[in-house]
Amino acid sequence: MVSMKVDKPETKGASLVCDSDNNPYGYGLTISLDKDRMKLLGIDQEKYPVGAEVMIKGLATVSSTSAYEAPDGKDEHTGLQITDLEIKLAPDGDVASRFYGSESADGQ
Repeated sequence: MVSMKVDKPETKGASLVCDSDNNPYGYGLTISLDKDRMKLLGIDQEKYPVGAEVMIKGLATVSSTSAYEAPDGKDEHTGLQITDLEIKLAPDGDVASRFYGSESADGQ
């Protein structure tokens, strides 16, 4: 697995203020589930408090691709439509070390 956290978000061109500006994981990496989807997944919101770590397994199809060139360089985007999803509370313990080993994600 690869940590998607970045130290400082990249900005290209004009900067817009939005919720992702202070999010170290950037735009597009948040999954928001409504009550019906939570029910489909068997999630009891009370058992998933803010800050709880969860394991996610899913399937997606590529729904779009795009590329364009601007004065500050080329940009590419890929859209993924999640089609199947499983979410469970992570087991107790140091989840990060199980995924990334005893070293940090950047190898130091």
